[in-house]
Amino acid sequence: MAEPGVERPGLRGSPLPVAVPGERLPAALRTEALEQLLTERGLIDPKLMNGIITTYETGVGPLNGAKVVAKARTDPEYRRRLLEDGTAAIKELGFSGQQGEYIVVVENTASTHNVVVCTLCSCYPWPVLGGGRARRPARRVGGRGHRTHEGPGATSRGP
Repeated sequence: MAEPGVERPGLRGSPLPVAVPGERLPAALRTEALEQLLTERGLIDPKLMNGIITTYETGVGPLNGAKVVAKARTDPEYRRRLLEDGTAAIKELGFSGQQGEYIVVVENTASTHNVVVCTLCSCYPWPVLGGGRARRPARRVGGRGHRTHEGPGATSRGP
């Protein structure tokens, strides 16, 4: 491994450091090097890449879902529409797109608490929840929810 503070030569004259055998470069540096190589070879358009990255950083994600919940809590008419037709109500706020074509919204009550069990397959609602498991560490679901699975995106109702 390289000593801390020791400058490494760049890759083909770039300011990016070269990997030392047995040492992995940080993911951000590897990603930047890959993007640079693909751009230099004309395989990707940097403007297009920036647009895709911006979309996934700001256009889709859990903050969109939080906005839907906040609106439902403060606007009873919107809440009614959300429970009646989740897809249409969510689209009212501008959140739609691939994997957001069909969204069912359920409500917790004093006697029923709904637990969403998602397998992060093709039905994962990216527009309102953002990146899947790869972006968040896996967490064990605790509490009294039942371990049942009835298909992708199935809900399990606890006592």
